[in-house]
Amino acid sequence: IPVALESWFKIKVGNYLLHGRIDRVDKHPDGTLEIIDYKTGQSKEKVTGEEKDQLLIYQIAAETLPEYNHLGSTGKLTFYYLNDLVKTSFLGEGEELNELKTRLGNLITRIHGGDFTATPSSFVCSHCDFYSICEYRAP
Repeated sequence: IPVALESWFKIKVGNYLLHGRIDRVDKHPDGTLEIIDYKTGQSKEKVTGEEKDQLLIYQIAAETLPEYNHLGSTGKLTFYYLNDLVKTSFLGEGEELNELKTRLGNLITRIHGGDFTATPSSFVCSHCDFYSICEYRAP
């Protein structure tokens, strides 16, 4: 049963606020919540990198904000790939969530300080619109 659709959230990360929107939150019969993000790209069996971080941020929001945590505890994070109707699910663990909070805080501090040092990698560069003209691109 959906308990939230297209829900905005705002969480504190260090001295900053991070805003986002969760596509859908379902409540299961056992009382746990499933946070769902719809994707139109190719389905994946395992979620990693920034995509995984996206759902982990949603989990942090659901566990810390009263508008979500009073509904139940987070039991599952799911990417729902619409092209082939595949669901890929996982759940973040304590240390993983704490590490993400630290990384986000450091990233926001760097951005706020004007530090836009290039961080090339094959994954990042393969999705970049400026690959052909970037002097920092990864091979």
